[in-house]
Amino acid sequence: DWLNTMKDWMISKKRFWGLALPIWECGKCSHFDVIGSYQELKERAVDGWDRFEGHSPHRPYVDHVKIECSKCGEIASRVPDVGNPWLDAGIVAYSTTRYNTDRDYWDQWIPADLITECFPGQFRNWFYAILAMSTMMEFGAQKKRPPFKTLLGHALVLDEKRRAMHKSDGTAIWFEEAAEQIGVDTMRWMYCAQPPTVDLPFGLRHPDRQVTIQGVDGVPISHTVDGDPLCKVTSTPADATRRRVLMSLWNCYKFFSDYARIDQFDPAMPQVPIDERQDIDRWILSDLQLVIGDARRAFERYELPPVCQAVDKFLNNLSNWYIRRNRRRFWRAAEGGMQTDTDKLAAYQTLYQALAEVVKLAAPVIPFVTEHIYQKLVAKQIEGAPASVHLCDYPEPDEELINRELSDKTAALLKLVSMGRAARTASKLKVRQPLARMRVQPASDLERDAVLQFKDHMIDELNVKDVTTETDLASMCTITVRSNMKLVGPRHGKDAGPIKKALQTADAAWVADLVARGLPVPARIDTTVIELEPAEVIVEKDYGDDWAAEENAGTIVLLDKRVTKALKLEGLARDVVRRVQNLRKDADLNLEDRITLSLQTDDAELTEAVDTFKPYISRETLATLVTDTPLDTAACADVAIDGRNLTIQLHRR
Repeated sequence: DWLNTMKDWMISKKRFWGLALPIWECGKCSHFDVIGSYQELKERAVDGWDRFEGHSPHRPYVDHVKIECSKCGEIASRVPDVGNPWLDAGIVAYSTTRYNTDRDYWDQWIPADLITECFPGQFRNWFYAILAMSTMMEFGAQKKRPPFKTLLGHALVLDEKRRAMHKSDGTAIWFEEAAEQIGVDTMRWMYCAQPPTVDLPFGLRHPDRQVTIQGVDGVPISHTVDGDPLCKVTSTPADATRRRVLMSLWNCYKFFSDYARIDQFDPAMPQVPIDERQDIDRWILSDLQLVIGDARRAFERYELPPVCQAVDKFLNNLSNWYIRRNRRRFWRAAEGGMQTDTDKLAAYQTLYQALAEVVKLAAPVIPFVTEHIYQKLVAKQIEGAPASVHLCDYPEPDEELINRELSDKTAALLKLVSMGRAARTASKLKVRQPLARMRVQPASDLERDAVLQFKDHMIDELNVKDVTTETDLASMCTITVRSNMKLVGPRHGKDAGPIKKALQTADAAWVADLVARGLPVPARIDTTVIELEPAEVIVEKDYGDDWAAEENAGTIVLLDKRVTKALKLEGLARDVVRRVQNLRKDADLNLEDRITLSLQTDDAELTEAVDTFKPYISRETLATLVTDTPLDTAACADVAIDGRNLTIQLHRR
């Protein structure tokens, strides 16, 4: 609309600093001349040229030059005004690209591919100035062209309470302060991930609420006020970004580097053929290619949020599924080295490729942490590799690695596992407590196939003994519906009571189906039908005391909440393992260190759990000996497991 309603523009400022307007005005007759070049000014100067020569056309130097009035012959002086700064900004497509001296060079660079600034602040300043001035410069030209191809105008940066930041009320956040406190990678990700049409709430951490995690080799990967590398956990928008993205990437890299060091993994070893790798390897590499394709297309459209979303999702899958499900492949001892254990080598090569490619994907957004990881992962390991991640070509998808069927099945698997976790949370039973089974009513053949193909993953991840698919779990459910009086009362007034009674007599399953599909629910009151919004109806489903349930888009998951004695003992053993692992960490043991372990308790049930699951405890904690005899000179911890006292002692073998 600004372009449709253009009016005159006041281009001068009564200031000292700024580009001096090249207008000389006669003090006698008020005639003025506009000087078009240094050469013209030199030829017309009658005084002061010697004091101006060699300087840029700014005050006070240019004001020394006097010229003869072309009308009356008297002395003319430059007007005191300077130009609006947007004159300088608007002419940048010409002033910085040798327009006056090397037109061929200018021709290579204009139009610019992209300009970007805050839209509310610049639509009538820089954006308008550069477009208007280019239009004037190109008017009548044989090759008319715009000054830029793409303009990305974005919304405002606000404080974390969505208030405008001002110096006057102390809400302004200075860049240097933010960079020191939260790190520039975090800031860049926040900016790039934000939809440009939506204001960004930006906040700093609270310095009295921070913990730190040291990087690999103690090397900082993002400078902060305390000299710590990456993680300072608080509750600001920046910290949510750091934990979800940067820490996820860093932890994936640290996991790889810790075990690669132990196993002396060499990325130059011959590659295990893709068709000889596990499904989970082929899946993550397939998803990686899809992410690469999505990121390239988004960058080419100058759309950064989709890039961040794709990388964020991939890192979540890499960390919370691929690495979680493959830990034992990395832990497993390879007799004779990895050359004889191609499955373990395949896991290393797959994770290495995923990390090496994802740092290239994310490098334009988070250049510093990706550069640090690239140096450790690639530059110092691969002979002839580019010296920097920022000297690498941006990745291109390898179509031969894309397996859409496998990617779709794994996506269905992850949905089912997520639902299983939600059901377990609803059961209020600890994750380490094994359960008998999970029953699944799939909403599609894809989900059914995912259960059949990846059943072992689901059993292990959800800590259940069995997973089955069924067709009529809904018949086990008792459904009740009632009105949401917080919404119904204010909206429907005197009809709220009759609506409540109408829902009590309605077909609950039919009402629940309408609500699930987001459709209005008709409530008949005498001869009148009132349509209720889905949010005005509360649907409650009960599968009985023995089952924890979760539903999503037609998929139903049930977890058996009944815990037998055998399951209870196994749960106690898993708790023992967790406490031993904590003591190993506190004792500063290396990942590969074997231990002697002493577990001492007076509780009969806990003793039975330890005796029954001693091989499991030994395997998980790398204990070559598990005893109930006290140890000398050992790391020690007294803990409580479900109210049962346990003394743990261990020392390195």
